[in-house]
Amino acid sequence: MTVLGGQAIAAGVLLGFGLLQGRREGFSRPALLLLALAGIASVLLMSIVNFAIHSDFRWLLIMPPIVWAISVVALAQDISAR
Repeated sequence: MTVLGGQAIAAGVLLGFGLLQGRREGFSRPALLLLALAGIASVLLMSIVNFAIHSDFRWLLIMPPIVWAISVVALAQDISAR
């Protein structure tokens, strides 16, 4: 139930992200915040739950949060460079 709720929140946050991006050229700080919130609500929460229940796939599911975190850091650096 928790993971499904996280996915639903992430879908709404990503919709907001898409709407903000559609109105601007390039990424903005609010868009970065929405992207970070979406990752926390979806991939990070999913990985935490899988570690909590000792899922057989828990080590494999650590990869999406790592990729997400690297993406958010790279995007933040790009925004700061402008």
